[in-house]
Parts: sequence; structure tokens; C-alpha cells
Amino acid sequence: MRLVLIKHLAQQAALDTEQDLLQDAIDETIKQLLVDGNLSLPQLHEYLVAFAQEAKQQATAKPFKSHNPSDKYVKVFDNDKIQTLKRDKATTRNVLAVMKRFADDDNGKRLLKTVPANFMAQMQALKTQYPNCHSFLDYVESFAMLALKQPYPTFYFPPVLLIGPPGIGKTAVVNAVAEIVGVASRQVDLAATTAGFVLGGMSTQWSDAKSGAVVELLRDNDAANPIVILDEIDKASSSSKYDPLGPLYSLLEQRTAEKFVDEALDMPSNASHILYVATANSLATISKPILSRFIVLKIDAMSAAQHGTVTQSIYSRLLAQHGATALFPSKVSKDVIDALRNQSPRTIKAMLRCGLAQAAKRNPKAKKLALIPNDLIFSSTTELSAGEYDGRPFGYVH
Repeated sequence: MRLVLIKHLAQQAALDTEQDLLQDAIDETIKQLLVDGNLSLPQLHEYLVAFAQEAKQQATAKPFKSHNPSDKYVKVFDNDKIQTLKRDKATTRNVLAVMKRFADDDNGKRLLKTVPANFMAQMQALKTQYPNCHSFLDYVESFAMLALKQPYPTFYFPPVLLIGPPGIGKTAVVNAVAEIVGVASRQVDLAATTAGFVLGGMSTQWSDAKSGAVVELLRDNDAANPIVILDEIDKASSSSKYDPLGPLYSLLEQRTAEKFVDEALDMPSNASHILYVATANSLATISKPILSRFIVLKIDAMSAAQHGTVTQSIYSRLLAQHGATALFPSKVSKDVIDALRNQSPRTIKAMLRCGLAQAAKRNPKAKKLALIPNDLIFSSTTELSAGEYDGRPFGYVH
């Protein structure tokens, strides 16, 4: 069964239709492989890598460049109708306020961003920076390999839910992937969301009407396939009257997302290429209809060894960024790693940057510098014990 499904998946990926209507079929095949076929994510990754090796080499030799004749654009908004409403004197003030947010020269089309030529190399770098997030990075990498089998390698992956404790880098790693591909990302904090208008917009019948996060993301950026991060989906309100997840029932299905209607815009928009990553600490409170629309991947907290690797990676990038590779040793000392043991990567970066400056100040005439724990500036809100790692998750912004 596995072999049949994998071959079927490769055949689907090799087909390239103008409307990309095969994506739902590909998503369903993936679910069959991972669930019904009892195939693990590493196995899926291995198979897809094998299928796409030749295509990967071709893509490296012939990278896709933006704004060339081979670029594919998707008509996302009905620009003619929007511009007509902007000019119509009968248009109400509330509707006009929504339409004016579209630029006059917006043709309603957005570019389908492709897998970059250096994507695999950059993903390997991310695996060093986020060693506890390999399951998600392998997942994204697998679909990049699959895309490279297609005539036009659109960057895509099916909706995925990252499950794990808070503060371990789930959101940060998604933003890092978006940056590599060159697509925008939008984080929606569902723990603080009490109604569906945050995603699906608020009707112009209300004075404070505005478009939802989906339309805003597509309107204000150049890609048809940006990433929406549904943060803490397990903490979303369960009220049936004001269900903040209501719009997801159509947005997470490609065929219905092609004609998604934001309540403020009040006309169909093609949101079918948006990529969704949800995060959660637990699956217990997520409704089955919503959960069934995601592939669930587990993200663990970093181990002590992984924390040292991340600190070294940040240190190396800072040396390069500040042109200080000849001033400081290439390896950060164990004492400095221990001093930063319980800090988040964001705090580590800030403290190491300050530490490099303090080391220079401490040795104004020295041609060679060394970073020591006393160079690190701890604020009253970040200072923690620098003893042995106690197993708590490190605090990425989540």
C-alpha cells in the first residue's frame, strides 16, 4: 500500500494544472501515508528525497528568479470591482474605508513563490539553529522536494499543527522558514481571540468594520502563498456563537478557500494557496473537525546539549555580522555557555552582542579579544541561575 501511495503522490506532483486543483488530492494522499499507511515522517521524507534528487540538482543549476516570464501569478482579488466601488459616489463610508486600503495600481494578482535554489542548504542551517524542530523542518523540506518535481515548484505544505510545551521555538522556526522563502507571515494569537472576525473580517454594517487577517496578509504583500501562524489554537474560545475558528472550516480546504468571502470585503477572494501552521500545548481542547484538517507534529524542548549548539550558532552569526571573526575565538567558551544556560535564544543574542561590546571596552588596545561571563549584561528581568540545566523549556517568543 505504501509504495502504491508514494508512486501516486509522485504522479500527482508531476502534473501541473493552471488551477492547481490537485493539491487537495495530494494532501489526502499524505494523510493516507502518515495515518492509514502507518508511515513515519522520516520515512516519508526519505522517499520524497529519493524521488526528487534529480529535480533538486536541476533546480540548483537553474534557480527561479522573481519577475521573469516563467513566474506564475494568481488572481486573488477582483480588482475591477474594488476600483469601481472606490470611485462610486454611492459607496458607503464604511465600505469605502475597506476598499481604500487597496492601492490604486493593485491588479489583484499575487505571485506564487517557489522553492529557492539554495533552500536545502538554508534548511540545514535552520536545523542547527532549531535542533528541537527537526520534525517540522523535515516536513517542510519533504514538500519542497516534492515541489521540485513539478514544472513550476510552488512552495507549499499541507496545514500542520505543532504540538509541544510553550516557549520552545514553534513560532520562531516558522517565521525563519518564511524569511528563507521570501513570503510574509502573520501570527494570529487565538488565545486572545474571541470571534471569527479576526480571521474572516467584520461586516461593513458596523462602524469599525475591517478586513480579517487573511485578506490583510494577501492585500499587503506580494505572495499568493504566505504563511498564517494560528498560535495557541488549543486556547481558542469554544463558544459556538463567537467561534474564532469558524472561518478555518473553509480556509483549510483548498476548493472552498478559492472563493473565500471576508465579511468586510464582501466578495470572493482566492485564499487557496495560503499555508497554515497551528501551534498548541495540548490536543485535548481542539475540536475533531478542526484537528482532522491538520497533520500533527510533536516539538520537544531543547536538551542541554542542543542549547549549547544554539548558543554557538548565535555567537558565530554575531561575529560575522559585526566583522569580528578575526578579533574573537571562533568557539564560544563553555563558561559563557553555562552562564547563558537558562536564557532564551532571543535573550542570548542580545546578551552576546552586548558581551562582545563589553569585551572590546574592557580591552581597548588589544588586537585579540575573548568573551568571558562577566562581559554578559543580565537585566533584572532575564537573569537566572547559571547552574546545571534544569529541564525547563528555553523561552523562544511563542
